[in-house]
Amino acid sequence: SASVVKVTVLGALLLDAQRQERKLTSREKSLAKAMITKSDNASTSTLWKQLGPTKVKRFIKAAGMTDTTPGADRYWGLTQITARDQQRLLGRLTTKNSLLTDDSRAYARKLMGEVVRDQRWGTPAGAPATATVQVKNGWLPRKTHGWRVHSIGAFTGKGHNYTISILTHGNKTMTDGVNTIQAVSRAIHKRLSPKAPARTAYVPPAVPHEAVPATPERAARESVPAHGTQGTDGT
Repeated sequence: SASVVKVTVLGALLLDAQRQERKLTSREKSLAKAMITKSDNASTSTLWKQLGPTKVKRFIKAAGMTDTTPGADRYWGLTQITARDQQRLLGRLTTKNSLLTDDSRAYARKLMGEVVRDQRWGTPAGAPATATVQVKNGWLPRKTHGWRVHSIGAFTGKGHNYTISILTHGNKTMTDGVNTIQAVSRAIHKRLSPKAPARTAYVPPAVPHEAVPATPERAARESVPAHGTQGTDGT
């Protein structure tokens, strides 16, 4: 999943607060904002630990995400996902339903609409200039199947109301994945909104500004002592 799972974490947080009949605390809001708008990994890890596997799985099941399996232990970036389940998730955020309240859905969309500029690539490519864009991206290099590069987005307002989820693997570089996603996105937007002028797509830097999520392989490498010094487990 890489960082697109952060929307699922946000959904689990909102559902948990609803079940407790309370609003998010100022601390939770700060963590959620950093997690979504800046894709901050430390904030995600804090919320992932706070929720625990039971609450994350509860949200996944309630949202009908039948083919989604949370990453083990602290490895939220290794959550197994499908494009269909991501579409179901976005549907829970864009249409009225019994799972998330109007306020919860509006809050999630607000954060996805405030993602920092250098992470607004992907599914927004070719989107109608009049649409409100909500997006979350993720990327992660692995030993098998190369770079995973994903983008999910919701496009609402001014007569627009649709979602796009594109997941890729087997990319030699992050840029290859981005280019594939944006080519597909442009075709989808053009088909769904043929007469609407498209917004200018943002081309991300060759080197991601976001640190990739933790994996067991990275943890093992970072714990190996160097030059006789004791290794540390960095994130």
